[in-house]
Amino acid sequence: MKNIFTLVILVQLLNSCHPESNFVVERYENGSIHKAYSVSSSKKNGKYYEFFENGKRKLFAEFNKNKLNGRYIRWQVNGKYDVVGGYASNQKNGQWTYYNHEAKVVKTNNYSMDRKHGFEIIYLHDKPDSSYYYLGKKIE
Repeated sequence: MKNIFTLVILVQLLNSCHPESNFVVERYENGSIHKAYSVSSSKKNGKYYEFFENGKRKLFAEFNKNKLNGRYIRWQVNGKYDVVGGYASNQKNGQWTYYNHEAKVVKTNNYSMDRKHGFEIIYLHDKPDSSYYYLGKKIE
């Protein structure tokens, strides 16, 4: 199943490449795929995938001219989410959600230009505690 998933991702990546792009695949010593992405003018451009050595997904990100720009998803080695968020011009932007090893949400933050902006909610023992930030500064 994981090999089919990897193959589907590679086909998607190939289909998303611009004619002037090169497709890069980096492998672990055991031959499994470590990273797969496209490069245009020596810069990462488009979808970027990273895998654990066992073949499970580790990271998905979107790049534009070597800058993170778009969705960002990181998985734990157990296959569950670790972090889900987004970037705009290499800066955290929008809602970011952080998970524990059981895939329970432990924290959510909102970002604008790489600074906390809006509510931060931390879940302690399944009870939310919130703070509010304005352009990186906590409002009491």
